Amino acid sequence: MRIVTPFLPLIPFLTSLTLIPPSTSTTGLPRSPYSSSHAFKSSQHSPEKPPWNPSPGIKLDGFLKESVPSEPGLWEKGEFAITGKYGTHTLISSDPTTFKKFFHLRQVPGDGNCLFHSIALSYLHKIEGGRHEPFHVDSKRLRWYSDRLRCVACEGLKGRRVSVGKYPEIDENGSDKNESPARLRKRLQNATPKYRKNPKLHLQQKTYMSCEELVESAAAQYNITGDEYLNSMAEDSTWGGGPEIVSLSNSLKLPIHVYELHWISKKDPRLTGKHLGAGRWGVKRMACFGSPKFDGNGCINVLSCDCRFPDLGSPGRKGVKQGNHFMSMFGGDNFVDEGENN
Repeated sequence: MRIVTPFLPLIPFLTSLTLIPPSTSTTGLPRSPYSSSHAFKSSQHSPEKPPWNPSPGIKLDGFLKESVPSEPGLWEKGEFAITGKYGTHTLISSDPTTFKKFFHLRQVPGDGNCLFHSIALSYLHKIEGGRHEPFHVDSKRLRWYSDRLRCVACEGLKGRRVSVGKYPEIDENGSDKNESPARLRKRLQNATPKYRKNPKLHLQQKTYMSCEELVESAAAQYNITGDEYLNSMAEDSTWGGGPEIVSLSNSLKLPIHVYELHWISKKDPRLTGKHLGAGRWGVKRMACFGSPKFDGNGCINVLSCDCRFPDLGSPGRKGVKQGNHFMSMFGGDNFVDEGENN
């Protein structure tokens, strides 16, 4: 999960960016036993029973009560520093006693679709002018976009460009004029060859990788073929990871930056308040997929973390399972403060 230097090590890193180590999966890609609809419908969205593990640190709307400081990755130095609008410089403070950037984190259900839920929430926030998609009892709209993004990601890995589309607002006498993700998936099946002629996906900086090479590299970790990988990834509740993030970044023409949890030592001079002399969790950037090529259109940020976060204790470094869950991140240019999160 961690990288020390990018680009050359980036390839095995992104193909292993899944929610459990490949060695623990014996039947192909890991999947959740629960469907997306089950995760939402099983909850009445009370403080005692939200669509995720209840936590005193998470509000009913999914936002964590406390924002987290961010830092650039250890590899973002010298020639490996990320350039562009969201480059390494945006996370480094000129004052050694302060953090430059904080993120607000938003929880999503752990139903096997957490990556797509996380990206969907940020994508909707962007296209709807800063409005945060609310969680409902069934959250059909969010589930529609999450499923559609899964379809876009899978088709992108085949070298096909598919638009996300727009969720149809249907009255009781209307009809769905926009293809559902299931119908789109069926229509595209066998519509064109598996891969276009030499399609390539942009990773970060000036690094590219062919669709076929990326899929085959990811599939090899599970001892399955590329076709089996793509067929499994198209199914609801199959856990997404690095290849799907890269595919979506290219299809949406948006940078998608991935962060991981990072424990900040109690001796760090930037800590204040209750964290002074105690330490705290922050986030550190792992990859900048799509940057700087797509920087002009905004940036989506996601956190690859332990599903128990923020309830990991303090200092909480032992037993942390980086990368078995994703969360949405809002901060800087893609966060509109709609009220105090405490």
